[in-house]
Amino acid sequence: IFSTLSKEQIVPGNMANRPLLIKMNVGDGKPVTVWTKWQDVITELQWRKEKANQLFFSKFNQKSDGTFVNKSSNGYVIKQGAGLRQQISPSYKFYYTTLTLDYLNEVAQNLSINILPEDQREFLIMTGERGMFLFSKLIEDKVAVFNPIGDERRLGVGSGIDNLGFGGQYRQFRGYNGIKFTVMHMPEYDDVVDNRLPHPDGGYTENYRMTIMNIGTSNGEPNIQKMGVKGRTDLKWYIPGSTSPFGPQYNGMGATGVDGYEIKYLTTQSIKLNNPLSAAELIPSVGY
Repeated sequence: IFSTLSKEQIVPGNMANRPLLIKMNVGDGKPVTVWTKWQDVITELQWRKEKANQLFFSKFNQKSDGTFVNKSSNGYVIKQGAGLRQQISPSYKFYYTTLTLDYLNEVAQNLSINILPEDQREFLIMTGERGMFLFSKLIEDKVAVFNPIGDERRLGVGSGIDNLGFGGQYRQFRGYNGIKFTVMHMPEYDDVVDNRLPHPDGGYTENYRMTIMNIGTSNGEPNIQKMGVKGRTDLKWYIPGSTSPFGPQYNGMGATGVDGYEIKYLTTQSIKLNNPLSAAELIPSVGY
């Protein structure tokens, strides 16, 4: 089911000309300076985050009797589709107290055998910063068994006998039977506003949560697909007041009485996980 989102932002007239300076390198390596509107860029960034959060965290709001939970002020039903995380099969949500690399491989085997060919077993792990540290630490412990001397690329930090260093972080692991893991930071799992349950090892439980997605294909189609209504997936328009997006109005025409202009957004979108059995979650099990 599709979800419809909207957003509005009123840009005050005295903010319309606040610039944002962006410098970038073009093909010849020379820096190019671009001036753009600060408030417009911030609003666009917020809107994209809201759309991404809806696709990932949204929960289907239809009740068992077929009716919907939410209604607007005018009485119309508000339909909300299931986000990517809710579409993962409940039987593939695993709770753990102590995570090991062998257990991570076992989960990946369950997601692969009789489901994915050996050359398409590539998984993306989305987690918080503490989860990224845990993932790297699991690999370090495994590497220490097979390579106690260490990787020279990690030992070669710094220079001179008094300025040596050691560094590196593991973000990828190739396991058994063609399985490949790549870890990616999920900032939402580190949000202290939404995540309040503390973890005994420090931080919050969601910081350690790992959402594992098959980013390959399923029956020849991408396993994860974003969908929208053709021609109406993303709409954006301006309503000028004392100011338009092009500057203050002098004897001009306005459609609103605000001292500034309005930005309106509207989107109808959904996301589809073709194979709910090709994704999983590792959730910290913490009791208090």
